[in-house]
Formats: sequence, structure tokens, C-alpha cells
Amino acid sequence: QFGLAITSRNPDQTRQILATLLGTLSGVQPGTAPGQYKISKAGQPELYCYVEQVAGTTLVSLNRSIIDAAVASIKSRNSFCASGPLNGAVNQLAPTASQLVLLNAGGAIRLLGPQMKFGTLTD
Repeated sequence: QFGLAITSRNPDQTRQILATLLGTLSGVQPGTAPGQYKISKAGQPELYCYVEQVAGTTLVSLNRSIIDAAVASIKSRNSFCASGPLNGAVNQLAPTASQLVLLNAGGAIRLLGPQMKFGTLTD
């Protein structure tokens, strides 16, 4: 499951840029909710990208439940900075750190694995 949280100096502009890019890719889709963009091509299973903004943070995911969980976490102020298994490592970062990428390697392999083409190994 993939989610992206973007903080910026101008969150409104960030959301507008994402909306423009995703809107251009998806075109106008009747019946889609605000912040929901169909990104799959005709003839493929439907795939949507979701964008939401809360407390100056722009959230992007292919899974609505990821967005909902992130919004709930931000609103309750219960982020990985406050608790959880990554708390210690994140709180040891220098105050000057401006970017952080967290990746669940197993999840990334499960997500991207079917899209990758592997050759066969022979003896």
C-alpha cells in the first residue's frame, strides 16, 4: 500500500499542481468524487488516485483507506513522530532534516512484483 505525504511552503499550490497533473492524465471522469482521479487506461481494471489536504499536508495514494487513515492520524495528532515502532529512529533525526522516505520493502515488492518481468535462470 502506497501513500505519499507532502508538506510544502504553499500547500494550496501543491494541491493545485497535483490536481492539474492528475486531471490532465485522467481527463474529466463523470461520477468521480473531488480529489479522486481515474488513472487507468481504457480496457484496464479501474485504478484511481486520491488526493486530499489536511492541516497543510497534501496526501496522495492509490488506496482511499490510506488517505482516510492518514487524515485520522493527522487530526488526532497521533503520527509516527509521537508513537509507534519508528518513533525512536525518526526522533533521532537532526532538526535540519527536510526530507524523509520510509519504504516497506516487502510491501513494495508485492506491489511492484507483478509489474516486473523477470528472466528465467538456467543452470
